[in-house]
Amino acid sequence: MRLFIAAHIPERTRDRIYGCAGMLRGSGAKGNITPPDNYHFTLAFIGETDRADEICRTVSGIETPSFRLDFGYFGRFGDTEWISPYNTDELVSLSLGIRNELKKLGIRFDPKPPKPHVTIMRKAVRPEGFEPPKIEKFSYSVRRIYVMSSVLGGPSPVYKELCGKDLL
Repeated sequence: MRLFIAAHIPERTRDRIYGCAGMLRGSGAKGNITPPDNYHFTLAFIGETDRADEICRTVSGIETPSFRLDFGYFGRFGDTEWISPYNTDELVSLSLGIRNELKKLGIRFDPKPPKPHVTIMRKAVRPEGFEPPKIEKFSYSVRRIYVMSSVLGGPSPVYKELCGKDLL
């Protein structure tokens, strides 16, 4: 099973993010807009594993208070467009804490340092001289984390929550 651990984004915030993806498209960017149901912050990408039960137990043991994120800017990795909050310290700390727990169990995960973002467009192409539009700042509180399975094969991955944990 292909797994990752993520921070939940509520529907209202996903709708705002989707609107921002539309702003990118309206500014001339072309590409495949990520479905809002797939929006999340990856805390640890695990990949193929048969240790889902252990991973769920690890997530259920996380004791972290909820925290606020303030969105405000677009970014890009290769041909992937994303949106990110300004304040990511608590999200990065949560990610590192989860990764430390996985490491103690000998569960492998992608070791790249956390770079909090929400992917909003794939196979993106920007016209020459493209400037991303300005985003009106918006916020939400991270109140839940979960373990997700990811099935590849269609136009976009299909994610399914296996287990979750509400933050304090």
